[in-house]
Amino acid sequence: MFMEELSLIRKLYRSYLSRYKWARWLKKIYLYIFFNYLHLRNVIIWQTHGCNSFVKRYVLRLFSPNSQFFIMRTFKEFYLTTRTKTKSLPDKLVSTNVYRGTSQLFIMRIFKENGLTVWTKTKAKTKALPNKLVSTSVFRGVPKIKFHQLIPARDFSVKTPVVCPEHYANHLYSGTWNTSFPAVEAMELANAQVMGKSDLIYFGQNCLHHALYDFDRDFLFEEMHGLVSINPSKRLLRVGDSEVKRTIPAGISLLGCATANYIHWLTETFPKLALLENLEGYKDFPLIMDADLHPNILESIRLLNTDKRELISLKRGEIMSVERLISISPVAYIPFDFRPGLELKKGDITPDYALYSPDGLRAVRHKLTELSQSTEGTSKKKLFLRRTGTSRQMSNAAEVEELLLELGFEIVEPETLTLQEQVCLFSKAELIVGAGGAALGNIVFAPEGCHVVVLSTWSPYTIHYYFSNLASILGLRCTLLLCEQANSEHDSHRAHMGQNVPIKSLMRAIQI
Repeated sequence: MFMEELSLIRKLYRSYLSRYKWARWLKKIYLYIFFNYLHLRNVIIWQTHGCNSFVKRYVLRLFSPNSQFFIMRTFKEFYLTTRTKTKSLPDKLVSTNVYRGTSQLFIMRIFKENGLTVWTKTKAKTKALPNKLVSTSVFRGVPKIKFHQLIPARDFSVKTPVVCPEHYANHLYSGTWNTSFPAVEAMELANAQVMGKSDLIYFGQNCLHHALYDFDRDFLFEEMHGLVSINPSKRLLRVGDSEVKRTIPAGISLLGCATANYIHWLTETFPKLALLENLEGYKDFPLIMDADLHPNILESIRLLNTDKRELISLKRGEIMSVERLISISPVAYIPFDFRPGLELKKGDITPDYALYSPDGLRAVRHKLTELSQSTEGTSKKKLFLRRTGTSRQMSNAAEVEELLLELGFEIVEPETLTLQEQVCLFSKAELIVGAGGAALGNIVFAPEGCHVVVLSTWSPYTIHYYFSNLASILGLRCTLLLCEQANSEHDSHRAHMGQNVPIKSLMRAIQI
């Protein structure tokens, strides 16, 4: 219930309230409180399980200068800080006895409101045991678990982007980068559970995940939004609400944390649908999808769902049991975010942080361009992608647009176009300029040799190879224009900041 209410608040904010300064100010406060609460929740859950080494590390992050004031103020009336008889924080990890009495009632109440499992004083009252995080590769060769290869493993090279201005060139790797992508396989499981907005699978007391996850590094969407709590060092996971809402006899899972985002759909989920024709014997299996997908995403499903499979939707956090489940291994993987407290510096992020299956990308490009071919107009187009969202705004957008119009560019807002209109438009492009974002995912449909100029701001937490790897695999040229950071009241993420585009550097990037 809590997450549904949060979704309604988010929709209200984006559609109406974001125009007001006071609403943006309240959003910052809310996000600050919400994420500190998530950290505290994880500490309490795992402390009661006796994971002392993990808790000690997490407490250091939890009681950082940024969160210390909030926590002490919030729990002052519950005697969490006054027990030490000093304003300083305790040096040792406190016993679970601290949470008895008034503070325990408060903690149990907020856990209950959010649908989270609360561990009480004795193990006898524990509602559920944690799931062990297990890679799906462990189950290879296990009787009754079938694997079907859809794409073989590939070793290949990607070209790193040309970087402008030149003084940023030493911030990224240059030349070519040798990488590989594992085989894409479909795995059949009996009596497994899946969750909306998650590609994790619950099988007995195991939580199955693909082998590309790095739980010490990656901060999952499911954790950020309170769907699960993970202990990376112990490789254990707890589900917030483990109640199974319904059961179906069979299904193919196309669930994922970012399926609602256009570019993530095109690169991480849609290729799976394009590859289903290689999966024999499951033509009548329905597709298990996330709910509330954009009409363009639903249109892409309609175009490729040639077997007229039934579509079954799951809301975020909703759990469903499937008697015969088909799960497809990743066709791409980019970390959703990095764990709180993880410090990155220049050079820590390599091109391997943005992995794509070349076969999967080409399958998407081939199928959609084939279905959306247009004979109207054959001239090559220069496109500038105008960003209409409130985050990562371009402070000098008017100046940039004026320049590009003079150079013969067409200003487009891809989100206002249908899927087929986007495919037709980008398949004729010879030069594309745009800020890193979902709209730039349309370079999947650009012809070989097209030049893509990506506008971004430098951050050691930004995966700057996201679009350059994509372009390289598809035979495109990519230039990364690193802009000056522009302060924006809408930007709260360290890797997604506003930008002020240097005009001279933009001119050079276009001419490369």
